[in-house]
Amino acid sequence: MANQKILATAFALMVSSVNADNCLTASGGEYKLVASLTAKYCTSDSLACTTGTGGKCDCGSACCKKVPNLCGSMTGTCETGHYKDDGKKMVAATAATFKTACCTAMKMCDITCPAGMKDKAGKATIKCQGSTCGSSECCEPDATKCMGLTVSNSACDAGHYADNDKVGVAATATTYTSSCCTAKKMCDFTCSAGMKNKAAYATTKCASTCSASECCDAVTTPMCMNHAVAAGKGCAATEFPSMSATAVKADSSDYKTLCCTAKATCEAFAASKLASSASGAVKQQAVSFAMVAIAGLVAVAM
Repeated sequence: MANQKILATAFALMVSSVNADNCLTASGGEYKLVASLTAKYCTSDSLACTTGTGGKCDCGSACCKKVPNLCGSMTGTCETGHYKDDGKKMVAATAATFKTACCTAMKMCDITCPAGMKDKAGKATIKCQGSTCGSSECCEPDATKCMGLTVSNSACDAGHYADNDKVGVAATATTYTSSCCTAKKMCDFTCSAGMKNKAAYATTKCASTCSASECCDAVTTPMCMNHAVAAGKGCAATEFPSMSATAVKADSSDYKTLCCTAKATCEAFAASKLASSASGAVKQQAVSFAMVAIAGLVAVAM
């Protein structure tokens, strides 16, 4: 019986390690799974969840919630001259300690103004609103450069545009058009699936960098991505629509079959192993520790 209890404990340890909270894992502890996962759906069929720059987590909004009593999950007002510091979002706090735990004193402007801008008067005494100072806080357009002249409504000749690559070029109202403007180019944009070149594509001049709205039109053939779905023939609440170029019938009779995919459930998300490399490594490490623990317990049981 004792041996059975030890093995049962080992198995429970393995299960709890394998079924780690994916919200906690992906967010580094800022979010956790909601208490009830029943009848909750992600926005797509993807169970992947990454955070930070370029991160994507289609299950996050429905399946995760902020961990309470952390600066990141609290709302409060900092003292004058201080700001809520995002760098402290994982710091434990209460309503009583919010100001000391979650706020940081504002710093004075400390940035070098970008091309086309100059220091604001009194820059050295201007306090920034966050951990980094922005050009809008510390700088202003320089009227002796293309940027400042563009802001003051100087205009380019017909067929030309104010070139962002020239914002720092020295100019005057007299030399603005020659110093700050560039001739517009014809469409050179590659239209994506479901789009086609406009009839006047070869003779259409772009405002600056060419875009789909300037050079492309939607293909009129009904497709998943552009079809106006007839009433009652769209995706169910538990499905999401495809943005593919798959052709569909004009009456939408085959839309649901060809264009709708079941959303992943929060239950599936909670049970999954995250696809991201970082979170996967964390989870695999947890499994490894569990297996080591189990081996040790089994050896004792023997």
